[in-house]
Amino acid sequence: MILDFSVENFLSFSARQEISFEASNDNTSEDSLIIKVKHPRSGSVTRVLRMSSVYGANASGKTNLLYAIADVWAKLYQPCASKDEKILFRPFAMHRDENTKMTVSFFINGVKYDYSIEYNGDIIVYELLEFNPNGVSSLFYERKHNYETNLPEITFGKNVSLDSKTATVITTNTLANHSVLSTYNKISVETPAFETVVSYIRNSILATQTHTNITALLKASILQQERKDFLLRAVKEADFNITNIVNRPAERGESKIEFEHDYDKGRFTMPIESESDGTLSFVEKMDILFGAIKSDRFLMIDELDDSLHHDLLVYFLQTFLSNESEAQLLFTIHDQLILTEDFMRRDMAWFTEKEKETASTELFSADDFNLHKNASIFNAYKLGKLGARPQVGSPFLAINPSKR
Repeated sequence: MILDFSVENFLSFSARQEISFEASNDNTSEDSLIIKVKHPRSGSVTRVLRMSSVYGANASGKTNLLYAIADVWAKLYQPCASKDEKILFRPFAMHRDENTKMTVSFFINGVKYDYSIEYNGDIIVYELLEFNPNGVSSLFYERKHNYETNLPEITFGKNVSLDSKTATVITTNTLANHSVLSTYNKISVETPAFETVVSYIRNSILATQTHTNITALLKASILQQERKDFLLRAVKEADFNITNIVNRPAERGESKIEFEHDYDKGRFTMPIESESDGTLSFVEKMDILFGAIKSDRFLMIDELDDSLHHDLLVYFLQTFLSNESEAQLLFTIHDQLILTEDFMRRDMAWFTEKEKETASTELFSADDFNLHKNASIFNAYKLGKLGARPQVGSPFLAINPSKR
């Protein structure tokens, strides 16, 4: 589970901005929205939110936040193909000669890990991973770049319990454009402390978004009976009148996904390309949601309300919350009515806004404002008290009609 994340000098983010999943003292929807993470030794408990939303005007940086989180996970897990390959580096437009910095804190089996990275297009300048297996923060590893040798220097903590041979193998294989964890992921050594972290990143983080190849997605999904049953129950409860999803063999070429519809006056079949955008958007999102819940993953969805009726948005979110899981959901959205739902808390309503002088994205939550305890988040946002809305001018734009 992710506890918090920060980013600096990445796409529209210039100054450091942070999003936190740590719950406030609010007890709204405590049972469905809060995961209580208990440390295995100290017994200390951290309350972590299962879900957070991000609102803001178009081009305010909502999607860039998701890109940033996906970016840090990719660098943790996927090494560059060669020592000469450039690191994916997307700095703020006016700070191209400065490094990008990111931090992320997460829990594995109740133990908290704090990771930070600083990098540019050529090298990873700095990395630090700390954890608290005994209840007190201690070093996992620290990596600094030696500019004379153009190689990293790595220090491993005592609690990692690495023998000198393994430490040497990891160090010598860590190139200037590799993170330490991604290096471990590609070499043939195995140590429990590293394996725990890499396995978590590999299997428990799902940095995914919609707009995938839905035909390929469904061809794979309907082969899993439990997954298919979930999708069919979902479209039935959502009033789509779809009774089956089949992969129909074709006389020539590839098989085709078809949807069977059942109405009072009969049954008919429609090919996937004839279904509405809303139907396909709902089915795709529910399919991805199943995978996240089943595997306790962190799921990101950009523009959750894309092509969906408000009631279906509520249904989607209620489905997520009604399933006991350690999965987390972070989504961007424009539908303001979601803020009126009973399960929406101030600490899970985040907003992005472009700073006028620099055009840099600022990130903040409704919990940052001194709103009355009975105040509506929806009303506060609609009235402009929270910012993060487009400053729309006059709609009276003169258009000269063409001569007839």
